[in-house]
Amino acid sequence: MTGKIVCLVFALALLAFGLVSCDSTKKPETTTAAPMTTTTTAPMTTTTADATTTTTTETTTTSSTTSMPPTTPDPNKIPKFAITEDGNVCLVVEAKMELFVPYFDTKGKLVKSFNIGQDASAKGKCAKDKETMTLSWTPSGSPKPFNLTLTFVKLPSSASNKDASVVQNIMFQYFLSDEVFPGTNATGGFAAHAKGSFFETPASVGYTCTAQQNVTLDGERPVSFGVSSIHAEAFRNST
Repeated sequence: MTGKIVCLVFALALLAFGLVSCDSTKKPETTTAAPMTTTTTAPMTTTTADATTTTTTETTTTSSTTSMPPTTPDPNKIPKFAITEDGNVCLVVEAKMELFVPYFDTKGKLVKSFNIGQDASAKGKCAKDKETMTLSWTPSGSPKPFNLTLTFVKLPSSASNKDASVVQNIMFQYFLSDEVFPGTNATGGFAAHAKGSFFETPASVGYTCTAQQNVTLDGERPVSFGVSSIHAEAFRNST
């Protein structure tokens, strides 16, 4: 109470001078605060795409080439050759044939043999009274082929031997080279031949002989011609 009186007195004094307001209750200071804006952040949506893993399997194709082993001629098989004209087989020779060819090097005389195998080619001509067969082959390393020609002729007919034939001529042509005849003192083409009556062939059955027969072919350098297991049919007119 005393306090209010004191205050009143003091207030009146101040009022008299116009300094203060009579209200002793201090109004609270009003502060207007800007409303707080709360921004709600939407939750971050994380989309995880399922990674699709594509596995590519590389297929490796390996080409395999199978090489067939070289065919080795059967030494026991007898080579067979035939001449055909106009669809007719006119001449057949089946035989084991071997040629023994001499040559010389710095040390002296040497001999090299050549078997006529099934790989030889056969060509010839058929006629009424004369037929020929030429066998050709090229030895390994030779620059030129070797040729053996057999000439068949008909024998004069008789009551006991009609249409028989013989080999009248044998001709061998060959080529001397250092590749085939190592160290040879001469090179080039050579020939050797024999003329006579060989391998007489009856017309009805042909000529057959298994035993080894040797024919000497004369020339600058004689060659020996060996024949075995021979079967020959000349002047055939069968299909």
